[in-house]
Order: sequence, then C-alpha cells, then structure tokens
Amino acid sequence: MPRYKAPLIAFCAILLTTATVHAQPASDAAICADSAAKPESRIKSCTTLIKAKAAGSDSAKLLTQRGVAYYENGDYKRSIADHSEVIRLDPKNAIAYDNRGNAYRRNGEDDKAIADYDKALALDPKFVHAYVARGDSYNNKGDFERAIADCNTAIAIDPKFPNSYGIRGAAYLDKKDYARAIADFDQALKLKPDYGYALYQRGTAHERTGKFDQAMADYAETIKVDPETIEGHQSRGILRMYGGSPAEAIADMKRASELSPNDSHSAIWYDLALRRNGQKGSLARARSKLDRVQWPAPLVRLMLNEIRPARALQLAKRGKGETVKDQTCEATYYIAETEWLKGQKDKARDGYRAARDLCRVSFFEHSAASAALRAFGEK
Repeated sequence: MPRYKAPLIAFCAILLTTATVHAQPASDAAICADSAAKPESRIKSCTTLIKAKAAGSDSAKLLTQRGVAYYENGDYKRSIADHSEVIRLDPKNAIAYDNRGNAYRRNGEDDKAIADYDKALALDPKFVHAYVARGDSYNNKGDFERAIADCNTAIAIDPKFPNSYGIRGAAYLDKKDYARAIADFDQALKLKPDYGYALYQRGTAHERTGKFDQAMADYAETIKVDPETIEGHQSRGILRMYGGSPAEAIADMKRASELSPNDSHSAIWYDLALRRNGQKGSLARARSKLDRVQWPAPLVRLMLNEIRPARALQLAKRGKGETVKDQTCEATYYIAETEWLKGQKDKARDGYRAARDLCRVSFFEHSAASAALRAFGEK
C-alpha cells in the first residue's frame, strides 16, 4: 500500500472466469477455478495446468485465474505479469485491464492503474467496478473530486453496488466532510452489513469527530465480521495504545503483524506497542521478512536507530506528488515516536502536531498523532 493509507480495499468485484481444461487432472482444474480455495493452492494448480500448455482460450482463462490468485496472495507483480499476458492474447478483454489495474493500484502504481481502468471503460462504458476502482486510485492521488465523480457515475449505473459508497465515503473522509462520509458508509452497510471496509472507515470518521466509543464499536464490529482484518486490529490498537490499554493494544498489533508478516508498517506498529509498554521491541526479529529497499524500509531503519531523523525525512522526499507528502507524513510521525521513546516529550509533542497537520485523516499516522496529543491533554 504504497504509503500505508488505511483504506486499501481488495474489491469484491475482481472477476474470475471458469476454465474447463480438457485432458488435465480434474483436481487441478477444480482447484484452479475455485475462488474459495486458498490462493497458494490455486496458484500451484493453475501453474501445473499452464505448464501443460493449455491452448487458445483455455490459456487466457488459466492466466486470469492465476493472476487473481496472485493478487489475493499479495504478489502484485506476478498478477500484473499474468494479466498482461491475457491482454496480449485478448486485447479487447475489459476484465483483464480491470484486474491488472487492481494489481497496479495495490502495488502503489496509481497512474498505471488509472490508464488500465480507462482502457476497461473504453471497452465497456458501463463497467461499474472500473469506475469505482479508478475513483479509489484518484483518491490515492489526492484528487478527491475525480474520485467522487467516478463513484457518482457508478452509482447512477448501479445504485446497489456497496463499494461505490465505500470509496466515495473515503474521498469525503479525506476532504474532512465527515457527515457525508458517514452517510455513505451507512448506505454501504445497508447494502452489505458485513462490509468491513465501510465499518472501519466509519469508525475513522467517528474518531475524527470525537465519538470514540462509536469508533471503538465500529472497529470491534469490523473484527467480528472479518477476524483477519489488518485495518480493524490496527485502528483499535492505536486507540488502545494511547488510551491506557497497553496489553490490549499489544494483542491487536501482534495479531495484525501475524496476518501480514511481510508488511513493514504492521511490524513497526507491533514494535511500538511493545516498546511503549516498556517491553523489548520486535522489529529486529521481524526484519528478515521485510523489504529492505522500498518505502517504508527507511522507517524500519529509523526505528532500529540505523539512520537519523534527518536522513529519514530526506528519503521520504523520493517520489512525486502525493507520494512525497504521504511519506513525509509517516516519517514525521515515527520520528516523533522515537523522541517519545527517548523521553524527549516536548519534541515528541511538536512532532505529533506536525504529523497531524501533514497526514491525511484516513491515515493510521493521523489517528496515532491525534491520539498521542489527546494523551498530552490536547484536543
């Protein structure tokens, strides 16, 4: 997630096709086509069938199925590669462009994602999911008006697709239009009561308006409907970490890190929860599983005291547009945490103020900076 903006949603409309592969083992064909099977199992079975050189349309179907499984497994680069091959085989496949756009979006490449959604919509002007997904990419880029416009178009085509309201609500949230954000999340939840994304995003909106009990209730419900939600555990963990429930915060952050063992942000949050409670940190042990090059790798080095704050801020400037702003927001917050851990409370408070002002309201770092300031007695 690119920078760790709280809402990065795996859309429910990622589309699978069902392949019938002749003269191949039935078990592999069934597993490859089974959207309920574990992604790792589907990848293995699809790969077996692809290596058997299934011809023609079967090849495109198998690549689509494997590409979606790679996406669900968090391997976005391989998902992009598979969908690129599908597009080569079938240049008029709107679903393939949409699927590849999803992988680009989750890989932090929103410009490429938008280009693919444009192609999908040129092929199918009523492709609701492509409008909503493009809106999410515009939202990632800070272009909230285009995000809202795309979601409005999707709603006009199909007013019963919950993701349209969820992503439009996220744009309103980042615009600090909390009333409209909550109204959209409410509508999304009417259409899909177990829509975890809308639940935890509504919790964020409640948190921003000072309704902390309602926020905690939404985070708890998010975890109830999806016990494997990383965002739900981290959102609740942040409120607990700064609100006087360190043991419970540790449990939430530990669970999030277990659910995403290769994610640097999750590793840092768990480390912080431990260290804020006077325990030994976990980041050094987790490091072997974390990326050492791409952002947020500099944040890991910062928290391990391998680079100075000035260097972390310098590295945050690599990129363009909203990416630089978002990375600077994160670096500013984590620098404040290092000051707090060293006992430099005044410096930490100044850093929390700066992070709160820099970060989008949908970011975990905005939640944490705001909660840290409340712990200092500031509203």
